[in-house]
This record gives sequence, C-alpha cells and structure tokens, in this order.
Amino acid sequence: MERRYAIRQLDESVIGKIAAGEVVERPAYAIKELVENSIDAGATAVTVEIRDGGLDWFRVVDNGCGIARNEIRLAFARHATSKLRTEADLASIHTLGFRGEALASIAAVARVEMTTRTSVDECGLKIKVEGGTIASLQDVGSPEGTAVVVRDLFFNTPARRKFLKKPATETGIISDFLMRLILARPDISLRFVNGGKQVFRSPGNGKLLDAIFSVWGAPTARALTAVSGSAAGCALEGFVGVGDAARSSRSMQTFILNGRVIRSALLSQAVEEGCRERVMIGKYPICALRLTMPYEAVDVNVHPNKLEVRFANERELLEGLAGVVRRSFTAAPLDAAPPVFVPQAPAPKENPVVVISPALRPFCPFPAKQNSSLHDAAAAPGEADAAAAQAIWKPQSPPAAPGTPVPTPAQEAKSALPVQQEQTELAVDGFPRREALALRLVGVAWKEYIFVEYGETLYLIDQHAAHERILYERFQQEKDPLGLSQQLLPPAVVQLSHREHAVLMENTALLAQAGFDIEDFGNRSVKVSAVPMVLGVPQLRDFFGELADSIAEYRTLPTQEKKRDALIKLACRKAVKAGDTLSQADIDRLIAQMVETGTPPTCPHGRPLVVRIEKSELDKRFRRIV
Repeated sequence: MERRYAIRQLDESVIGKIAAGEVVERPAYAIKELVENSIDAGATAVTVEIRDGGLDWFRVVDNGCGIARNEIRLAFARHATSKLRTEADLASIHTLGFRGEALASIAAVARVEMTTRTSVDECGLKIKVEGGTIASLQDVGSPEGTAVVVRDLFFNTPARRKFLKKPATETGIISDFLMRLILARPDISLRFVNGGKQVFRSPGNGKLLDAIFSVWGAPTARALTAVSGSAAGCALEGFVGVGDAARSSRSMQTFILNGRVIRSALLSQAVEEGCRERVMIGKYPICALRLTMPYEAVDVNVHPNKLEVRFANERELLEGLAGVVRRSFTAAPLDAAPPVFVPQAPAPKENPVVVISPALRPFCPFPAKQNSSLHDAAAAPGEADAAAAQAIWKPQSPPAAPGTPVPTPAQEAKSALPVQQEQTELAVDGFPRREALALRLVGVAWKEYIFVEYGETLYLIDQHAAHERILYERFQQEKDPLGLSQQLLPPAVVQLSHREHAVLMENTALLAQAGFDIEDFGNRSVKVSAVPMVLGVPQLRDFFGELADSIAEYRTLPTQEKKRDALIKLACRKAVKAGDTLSQADIDRLIAQMVETGTPPTCPHGRPLVVRIEKSELDKRFRRIV
C-alpha cells in the first residue's frame, strides 16, 4: 500500500501547541504553573485575579526575586529552566516546577504580558508575547517581583477553547486549587480576587490550622482531629475530619508531599482505612495532610501537570499511614463526643402576657411550687388530672413495708440518683476494675437514648449503637479467626490470567500470613492446599481474581473485609435494640464498658453513638446568659 505522508519534523508552532495542550488544559492549570513559579522564586505573598473564569483575563502577582533582564527572553523558550542542571537532578526534585515548559506553553496559546524586576535592577522590564512570538520588550516602573497577565487563552486553538466549561465552573476549579495551595503552603499569604471582589485570603503565618480556618471555616476547623506520626520513612502531620465533618465525596481530601499538592488514590485509601468505622457508609473523611519523605523515594516526573506521583514503597506506605491515622483517634468516647448546638431563638420584641388555659394545665408535667401564693388560691378545673400527670412524670416507688420510716425529701432526692455522685469502682464483666467517671443518669427517652450528666455537660447516648460498638470491639479482641486455615482435600488447582498469576506469585508471603497455602502449578495456574477461615466459613477459590485485583491495587485482602463485615453484622444482631427496656444495672454496665474500653464515639457503621450538649448552650437558649 502506498504511504500517503512522508515522515517529517513538525513546525515549532505546532510543537508548542501540542505541548501546551499537555500542560495547560484549562485556566486553572495555567494559574497553577504561574503560582508555582512564584513560590519557587521565594515569594511570600501571591495575588491571583481572574475575570469570567480566567477564559479572557487573569493575572498572577508575586513579591519573589524576579527574573534577570538578560534571561527574560530565555524564560519563554521551551525547556528552559533554572531548577535543573543535570540528568541526576531528576532523581531528587526539590522545586515545584522543573520542566521549563510553563511559560512557553502558556505563551503559545495566549497573549501574555510579563513585568518583572530583581533587587539589583533600577527599573522593571515588560515583555509581551502573542502565540509564542515576542511582540515587544520595554523598560517600565515596577516593584520587585513578577506580574504575569494572560489574555484570550486558547485564542489560536479554538478546538481546545470549545471544550472548556462555563466561567462559573472554571472559577470553581481555580478556587479549589488555590484553597489546596493555601493548605500546602500556609507560610505564604495567598489572595484570590474574582471579578474585582476578594474571595479569600490566607494569613501566611505558617500555621496549618489557621490556613484551614481561612478556607474551610471555623465549624469545620473545630471538628478536626490532629494527626502526627511517621511510618515507612514518611513523616505525616495534619488534620482529619470524621463523623459530621465527613463529606459525600473526596473533594475535601488534600495531600501535600514535600510542599507539593498531589492527587493519590493510595493516600486516600490509607486515610479511609485509618478512619474506617468512624464515617458512615457513603461518606468520606476530609483531611489536610502533609507528607515529608526523601525526594529519592518518590517520582514526581509522571505527568506534565505534576499532580500525580509514584512511591517506591507503596504497600508499606499504605499500611503505615493508615496506622498513624488510626492511632490519632485516642480520645475517650465521652471526650470525643461531637457537640450539639442549640439554636438561639430570636428575642421577642416585647414581653407578652401569657395566659395558660385551664384545659392545658393537666398536661403540664412540671410540679408547681408548693410555697407559691398562686397555689393557695382556688383550685382550677382539672386539677386532679394535673396531679395525675405529675405523678406519671415523677418515678414511683414501691409501697413501704409497715413500720418503715418515711424518708425525708432530701433522702428521696439522694436515693433517686441511679449512679454514684462520687467516683467508685465498678466491676464490669470481661473488663478490669478501674475508677469510673462521676456520671449521673438523668433518664432514658423513648427507650432509645440515655441521658447522662457529667459536670457541665449532658451526654446523649444511643443505647443500640453504644452496645453494638462495645460488642464489635470485644469480638475483634478475641482470637483472630483469620489466622486459621482449612486444608483442602484434595488441593484445588485454579487457572488464572497472566496478570493474576504474576500478582499472586509475587505475594506468596503475604498470602501465607493470611492463611493461604498456594504454590505455582505451571501454565498460569496455582495449587491451593489451604484457605483461611473467616468466622468459621472457608474462603473458596471463586474469588482468586478479586484477591489478585485487591493486592495489585494495594488494598486489604478480601478475607479481611469479609471478616470485618461479618463482625459488624454479628455485633448488630446481638446488641440491644432501640425500644428495649434497660434496667438500672444494664445502663450502669453499658456506660462503664464504654469508659473502660475507650470505644470510639461511632458505631461500626460510622453513626455517632454519643453527642454532648454543654450547659452553657442551654443557658443561652433559655436566655440565662447572653
């Protein structure tokens, strides 16, 4: 067949546009490259301004070191950079940028105007580039630093511009990146302006929690848990949010590796594994985590946008970081209970006179003051019914035996307290004896929620969720059935694909620890002599493909997931249910076990099992305090 085209080298303009399509996919990526250049230039303050989603105009201004006058033309050349010198530097990249493609790629598909001045120059220099061609170069007055204005992005590549989103969508993508950058570099004051209005500004004081406050808000910042530790040669610090702070997507998971914002399914999985059973099904924890590890242990030269990386020890990193996150939740269940804020009703404009209809008085459960002068007045209609309602509200005592002294009101009040006011030792079945908290049982609502008072705090405990969590923790502490194996007679031969066979053969030691006895049988097959037992059920050979997929994607073994799910179901079935009547001893034992075991404040499904209301919140609601 006759060839239609001969091989020839593309024009520089075509090469530039192809390269720009890899680096500059949308305005957000162009802004990302420019802001990263500002950070590499030592800037401590960066301002990003956009109009119409950055499609027609945006500007990035910094107070960095600027570009030398004799290098400004070279800055717009392809693969020209000050951040790499030799091939060996690629193995240890310390800067955010290193390819030398950003300015050249942006200038190839837009009209760019840059003004820059270094500390040694008396005036600044302005350069204009259109479609990759330098249009003008002139001296101008300028502060130290660099300002880049980009107009008409993709003006000469209409196919690329056609596939961009609406300005509001592009603005959201830009805002999301800048918020992640604030979390990555809290030491830099970053300001974002959209359409002439400031959207947010970070303090730049170097404190991660203050940066979180500036982008996520105070309620979210207060709900986070600090994370700190190291594993697999990686230091981890930051904050994680579970419970009510969890979201229905992973959009609020931010990972910073050596100061660089990255995307990583591996790190998301590590966080979610460490937060397992603390978020509800269908929810994901939020996080702002900074990882510090040797530059040689990670490859950032994977994709032109530099958001994806590869780790040298992925499996060890996954397990280690999940453990660091898991160990960060060490607070006792009552200490970790999320607060409930009572909404403040608006103050009435005037104090109206409230008249209670006699027909409503029988349903008022609160006893009237006996020394009130109103009580000495003539009895209102329905008073007998009111007394009956008060009797229902007040717990009834069995009739006293003949000759038994009648207790005084003070003695009655003291004996009505179902839990000791002072610290006492409680004997709990299956748990060591230790001093319990000075808790006071207030009551039970709807045979479902237990109200407990401790100091200035009122705790509301879901009896089913609390008991379910206690049983789940107890089942996990029992002998691990995952370590038991069942021998197969005769051994089973399983045929696998090339990839599945290779994965399983590379991880025979891991499989042996889980209870599998597998050996190569030739021709892409394995001989299975033993399989693990999960809660008494042998794991058969029909999920070996799933097993290989799970190991290849650095996930936990399916047997571990099956065990966890089975334990959750078992704990749920055996736990007391909403509507079950608990005796005083049952409630005492339930609360004591919560304290003794230090159970997390969520059930195995991720639902909260305890919340708290501070007395100050109720005082505000009833206008006792302002």
